[in-house]
Amino acid sequence: MLSMNLVDLIAEYGKDRLNSLTKFPSILTLHGIGDRGRLTDQLTTTFDPDEPLLVREKVDGTNVRILITSPTAYTVDYIVGSRESLLHRAGETMYDPSVGIVDWLQELRILPLLAQLKPVTHDVALRVVYGELYGGNVGASAKQYGKQHADFRIFDVTDYRPDQLKELLAYTPAELSQWRERETYEGIVYGQPFLTHQQVRDLLGPTVFKGIPILKTNRACHWIGTDAQPMSHADVLERLRATLPLSRCIIGGDALGKAEGVILTDATRSKIVKVRFEDYERTLRSSTHR
Repeated sequence: MLSMNLVDLIAEYGKDRLNSLTKFPSILTLHGIGDRGRLTDQLTTTFDPDEPLLVREKVDGTNVRILITSPTAYTVDYIVGSRESLLHRAGETMYDPSVGIVDWLQELRILPLLAQLKPVTHDVALRVVYGELYGGNVGASAKQYGKQHADFRIFDVTDYRPDQLKELLAYTPAELSQWRERETYEGIVYGQPFLTHQQVRDLLGPTVFKGIPILKTNRACHWIGTDAQPMSHADVLERLRATLPLSRCIIGGDALGKAEGVILTDATRSKIVKVRFEDYERTLRSSTHR
């Protein structure tokens, strides 16, 4: 297992299993979504009002995952994927051009630098790096960040031990999907072994790779209120506007600069929700027209 490259993993376990194992999971909104996209008053995830939440910008581009192995101390092997599909393996000249992901990563010279992120111990058989590709011609919101250039920022990383990887790849793709994310009344339970935020910062520190901007740390009550006085949709939108009046990920001078929103996570990254301007603005508009 330790010396396996990604082609060996696919040959032994199948591409569908590797794809399902490494897909980035769903993220719930802070408040539930009801009829016609309007938010409900119910929180999707249970928070202790006093627990600290890390607040990061939510960038509106396209989700990218990069699977990395290190078959020997001197080599690195990788596969690039979109949220749904695996697109390109190191050394291949043909690839899936979906959303322009591979083209942009090549233009940004991301792929030749992946050796900086490869696993450096035998305790990690597979590392998966999750990031957002945005700006340029990537998606309808590219104009908010700059149409002349794209950029790539990392937001999460998972590491799989050899024994863990072997056990998980024995599951069917459907079983892996259930393991990856399971929704409960307290929120989504995630199976993937995400690194903590500090571990990701330590990993990126010595490299040229950029992480998603961390805006601040708040107590959960700053976003949800208390049981006695929960925050209204208008209160959350006001908090969002004060926290992120403009995107921190602007690339060029032609950028319009409107941010999509924020991601709230606890210290261990076991709880994660998104707070988007669009959801709260739509809900409040519909309320005033009733």
